[in-house]
Amino acid sequence: MDENLIRVRDRLIHYELKAGERFKTDSGFKYEDEEVLQKLRQYWADETISNAVKLQGFDLDLSGFDPRNTSFNEMKGIGILLMDLGIIDQATRSGLDYAGVEFDAQGYQINKDKKVDAFEYLYHSLEFLKDGIRQGHGYMRDSVVKVDLAITVLLALEERAQKSRSASSVDTHI
Repeated sequence: MDENLIRVRDRLIHYELKAGERFKTDSGFKYEDEEVLQKLRQYWADETISNAVKLQGFDLDLSGFDPRNTSFNEMKGIGILLMDLGIIDQATRSGLDYAGVEFDAQGYQINKDKKVDAFEYLYHSLEFLKDGIRQGHGYMRDSVVKVDLAITVLLALEERAQKSRSASSVDTHI
């Protein structure tokens, strides 16, 4: 088990994995690793747990963050911090920070600060995957589960950013 999955496992130690196939994928990982990932996906989908609790320990000021107007560099920084805290796994981080990524003819990444709508990117990815499944490419189902998780995390970040903005806009002058 890699260091990130150990952090995720330790963070979710008291969260009970419920039986079911909804969050299971066939990633090729060892059983223990896949079980941690399944638990992470289920945890993030659990509506009985607030996003504030899910993001507990993530202390980055998001008052200036807008996932509908973000960049690769901004998403990468947020994703790395979330991953380091065991809040997300590597695949979710990749799903978040590859929004709008572009490469030149030699395969080098370009426009890392170009503003993009991360939700639009993820929703487009989801539609692409669902279309592939409809065409008989069942192996794409695993990726749908992963993109769903990235969208859920992005929604939590957006909620946190909106709360940060409204808290910072309170007039404290008398």
